[in-house]
Amino acid sequence: SIACVISQAFVRRAQPSSPAVTFRGARWQYSHRIPTIVRLLARCTAQKALHRAQHCLHAIVATLLMRIALLLMCLHPAATRQMGKPRAVLFDFDGSLAQSEEAHRKRFVAATGVACDSARWDSECVGRNTEWIVCHLLGVDEPPAAVIEDLRQRVVSDAFLADVAPTRGGLELLKALREAAIPVAVVTSGLRAYVSACLERWGVEVDYIVAGDDDVAHKPAPDPYLTACEHFAVAPAECVAVEDSPSGLQSALAAGVPVVAIANPANAGLPLLDEARAVQGDLTDRAPFGM
Repeated sequence: SIACVISQAFVRRAQPSSPAVTFRGARWQYSHRIPTIVRLLARCTAQKALHRAQHCLHAIVATLLMRIALLLMCLHPAATRQMGKPRAVLFDFDGSLAQSEEAHRKRFVAATGVACDSARWDSECVGRNTEWIVCHLLGVDEPPAAVIEDLRQRVVSDAFLADVAPTRGGLELLKALREAAIPVAVVTSGLRAYVSACLERWGVEVDYIVAGDDDVAHKPAPDPYLTACEHFAVAPAECVAVEDSPSGLQSALAAGVPVVAIANPANAGLPLLDEARAVQGDLTDRAPFGM
């Protein structure tokens, strides 16, 4: 402090053996200390100014770095970002939790007798429910009952289920979510019996299933995701959906559920991906789930 500076100036070079002096003499003696006081005050002021300048510089640099980070996030809105743990995670099944689209394509080709290559399947059929795909491939307004029954039988056959594999990292993520006591639902356009058979085959469980054969409007309507949110009594914004198909992404986003998108040929270049919280090739990255 300034008081310390002045007191140091008065006692500096003091001789303990110096005789007492008169007030006038003391005043004359202390007057010689004025240049020392001025120098010390100047030095103190310079140090304080330097400290203030350093503090301001650090604050400016920190603010600049923060704004650069925010700018990068805005430029790349689909980049993976760490977030708090959601109150529920809602998985689409085919193409998201399960790698099954090729098996489904072959199943529909066999049941309908209509040729459909992978490119057409990815662009037209991924994410749609059974009845819609049958009508689309056959060019009819109502799906033939015999074809629907054939598809139902095929989808739960051992031969078909053997071709359905979990997405890489999916089973580990389900286990981690259960350990964290975070509810999990499957929200799918597929049949309930098929999803249940796959989960049983993999040795995992979920808390709730919204299936394509439920009395709920199908994707891309938001109803399937809203139904799951209502079941858990959780606001859509507090959940995370895992989706891959254009209709599924549209459904989840329309419901107000943040989306982790699984990249695949069916959604390559899709503008909806820009609205996803994260886009990744599999489920090994748990950062979007706050884990």
